[in-house]
Amino acid sequence: MTHGNVLATLDESPMLLGAANQPYVRLVKPIHAHAPDVAKPEDFFDAILRRRPGLHGFKPHPAGIPSLLFTLANLIIHDLFWTNNQPDLDSPMDNKPNDDHMKKDEK
Repeated sequence: MTHGNVLATLDESPMLLGAANQPYVRLVKPIHAHAPDVAKPEDFFDAILRRRPGLHGFKPHPAGIPSLLFTLANLIIHDLFWTNNQPDLDSPMDNKPNDDHMKKDEK
């Protein structure tokens, strides 16, 4: 028996997993405690984006454009112009009707 949008299993017990305001997947306490010495977000950000010193370090763009702008542009372009990686035809056998039509045109 179901009540509203509540799903039920075969034994008629309500299955609330994933429903609004219900626990999602984890219903038990974790066994291992979290590490107390987690880095601050500021330190982590600086460690990841810090420029390397020396010859292989920062080289300014000739026009003064920040390098993160190129990364953002790359993400936008690949998102906007994303195309399907799979070919439109599944196999050469799918070309048979098209090949027959082309042969008739050649004659």
